[in-house]
Amino acid sequence: MDGNADTTFRSPLGRALSTPARVRIAGALVESRGEELLPTEIAGQAGVSERTFHNHREALVELGVMRKHHPESGYPRYTLADSPVADLLVALNAELDAQFVAGTDGVQTAVQNFTE
Repeated sequence: MDGNADTTFRSPLGRALSTPARVRIAGALVESRGEELLPTEIAGQAGVSERTFHNHREALVELGVMRKHHPESGYPRYTLADSPVADLLVALNAELDAQFVAGTDGVQTAVQNFTE
């Protein structure tokens, strides 16, 4: 895959989740939904550099994954967007979490076997 994820994929889903960094950022926003976070906080929770966050920020805003807030003072903050795309990410996260807890996808067993 080339470095320009926005042109590699034509579908909005492909563009939104085209890189591991975007998946991690979206995951951090889903886990912190309702909170307004600084870029450093999102980058830390996502396990990416702040530069990586900034490289993907505008695309995630345009695709409806993330919303930018402009406080009266201080730096901009970001939250999970109030959008159908973000709602689907929350639902997907909940479904995957339910499958993991139930062990229906084999992930739980694999993790347990790995850690033993």
